[in-house]
Amino acid sequence: MFDIRKHIKNGKQLLLAAALSPVLLAGCITEDGACPDGVGGGNGTWLSMRVLNADSQTGRTRANDDAGHPDEAATDPENYIDGSDMTIMLLDNRQMVRHIFTPDEITLSTSTSGNNVFYDLKFKLNADYFSYAGSMTSVDFSLMVVANRTGLGGETAAFGSDMLSKTPLIIAQGYPSFTMPVQTTGAWMPNGGTQRIPMSGIMAAKGMNLSVTNTADNPLDVGTVYLQRNLCKVRILGDLDGLDGGSEFKEITSVRLIGANGKGAFVPVVAEGDGSWYSGTKVLETPTVKSDWWNAGAEVTMLATPQTSVVYNKTYDNAFYCYVPEAELTGKGAKLVVTANYKSDNTIERTWVLSLGTADDGTNNGYINTQSFVRNHIYEYLVQAVGFSELQISWTVCNMDTGEANIEFN
Repeated sequence: MFDIRKHIKNGKQLLLAAALSPVLLAGCITEDGACPDGVGGGNGTWLSMRVLNADSQTGRTRANDDAGHPDEAATDPENYIDGSDMTIMLLDNRQMVRHIFTPDEITLSTSTSGNNVFYDLKFKLNADYFSYAGSMTSVDFSLMVVANRTGLGGETAAFGSDMLSKTPLIIAQGYPSFTMPVQTTGAWMPNGGTQRIPMSGIMAAKGMNLSVTNTADNPLDVGTVYLQRNLCKVRILGDLDGLDGGSEFKEITSVRLIGANGKGAFVPVVAEGDGSWYSGTKVLETPTVKSDWWNAGAEVTMLATPQTSVVYNKTYDNAFYCYVPEAELTGKGAKLVVTANYKSDNTIERTWVLSLGTADDGTNNGYINTQSFVRNHIYEYLVQAVGFSELQISWTVCNMDTGEANIEFN
């Protein structure tokens, strides 16, 4: 029962596609309700913003982490962002959306620092967008980013002019969502191209001085927005010979997750106020879900491939993983189905059914205390075996305290 929740950290690079084709809906709003002529024309202000999945200066995840989760470097496909599949929203000092950028309004550039590759966005805003500041030269505003909107290939929410004048919370409460592909016969995987993990993040710019003349070559730097993946990763590590006394089992042959949400939210629903996600991307510990997204009969067949654990500092050849949307698991009947074969005869198998989020009701072989799946976390379970019938599943909770449970085959 290994419930480690970890944030995927980008220790190398964030890939951002350079193709910025105009595929998003444009939108804007000013104090008098009219859009200024030409966002890039007239009396405008040039801004620049960096998009990152991790802070290379501090080594932290792409959001402040006060829960003590261990970090893990993400793979390049997990980091990939397609610039033509991105929505950027300008929010005023009341956090109401005033403008929605199209990709053709954005200039993309790259820079390097050591092994890190950074991607910087530059864009021009008509000064009328800041009319709410009046005669003040110091302006507060925010920028919210939704990336890889269509990267799962299914139905996805549009972020168009209907978002204007809404706050992030109001947008989130409308549950703009993506549809997860069916994974019954095989797990969906990001590939650094056509298959992309949806992401979102927000940053607040405080006291920006708009009285200074800014040009395309010298834009006003508003800071960094940290993106979170809107999926979580579930991983099973097989170490059937890892316990004293040995095991009669050779290896895990398959792992299935039973029960999952068919949809996921782009923007999280959280409480407003200072220090909330809406004031700057932060690690979340509760999922954003709707009850009608849950599919108790959904099956996810995990991909079998070696995986490395930062907790055990070891690569496990007998490992499985998948990506799923956030979910509330308490009382939902979600299960992990783990099958292993014998050393003495590969044709003989035993299967364990492990409950998630619900105590053993007598119909399952064991209970794993995972109450929810939350975006941008990894849930890792280390499975070991004792003798002919018993599994031991170890887990690490947020503060890296460890626990274990022995589960017998019935």
